Amino acid sequence: MTTSNYFYGVEQGYKFSELTVAHYDEHCLEYYQKYRWPLSKLDTNTPYDLATQWLTASHMDVAALNRECDMHVSVSPLLE
Repeated sequence: MTTSNYFYGVEQGYKFSELTVAHYDEHCLEYYQKYRWPLSKLDTNTPYDLATQWLTASHMDVAALNRECDMHVSVSPLLE
């Protein structure tokens, strides 16, 4: 079901399973044009810190993830 603002998905066993913003691409383009900062101002530390806090709170072994996995942060090619 779609309204002017949202798409509601009822797929899994006829139960509500998805909520998506309608016209998502248009919103992203609008925000990109209005609020774009230079890449030099991109802060990757704060999102990383938040993610590690969330993972720790959900009992994930963040130290093992850091030790055994390579971290990769990149900007969407659509935004370059």
